[in-house]
Amino acid sequence: IQSGPADHSFVFSAHTNINMPKSKKSKVYSLTNVSKKVPERKENLINAVRECASEYSTVFVFNVDNMRNNKLKEIRQKFSSSRILMGKKKVMRIGLGVDEASEVQPGIHHISERLVGECGLFFTNEPRDTILSYFNDFKELDYARAGYVPIETVSRSAGPLPFPGPMEPSLRALGLPTELRNGTVNLVKDHTLCKAGEPLTPEEAKLLKQFDIKLADFRIHFTGVYENGAFEDLTPEMGE
Repeated sequence: IQSGPADHSFVFSAHTNINMPKSKKSKVYSLTNVSKKVPERKENLINAVRECASEYSTVFVFNVDNMRNNKLKEIRQKFSSSRILMGKKKVMRIGLGVDEASEVQPGIHHISERLVGECGLFFTNEPRDTILSYFNDFKELDYARAGYVPIETVSRSAGPLPFPGPMEPSLRALGLPTELRNGTVNLVKDHTLCKAGEPLTPEEAKLLKQFDIKLADFRIHFTGVYENGAFEDLTPEMGE
């Protein structure tokens, strides 16, 4: 994995002998048209996108729910012969091309149009059905972070809590109405840890983690695919 501190770029590498359709652009690309001084990491991402567009037979564009680096690492291990790129959307669009005049493969600029939100590119030579089948079923629960909007309300009833006594002051500092009784942490009244439809505060996110309650689903949704010189909308194919 290659990452940049500002653009959260991830690069999963692999080797393959299968090629995309012959590129319509054989000339050397000049980055002077992008900006007068392109940071090295941006130039590397542009070059990586262009290399992958020539090297791999298929490219999916995807969006991520509840991004987690460790979960992406698991996907890398699962699809070690593929390559995933994530980074600045504008930079990845430049790599692919934004219209017919600038695209690096005929029709691939339609992938650029789908680079919105938290997204990335998945380059592969794996069979299309293999990829779609895996990600339709792929979902990993994780702890929700501040700002996450839960779909359920989570509450705890008054009574003893399974925490060591020394933790009581820190739990109380997070807004949990607790007290120490004979060395046992007690919740002195019923308490709502989070409410459905309301973004989590930092304190609520920390409390949910203390209670080992995972609410956030890490998922990848493919919104389009480019293969054999053609783009296809995949939004209806992916699971809800």
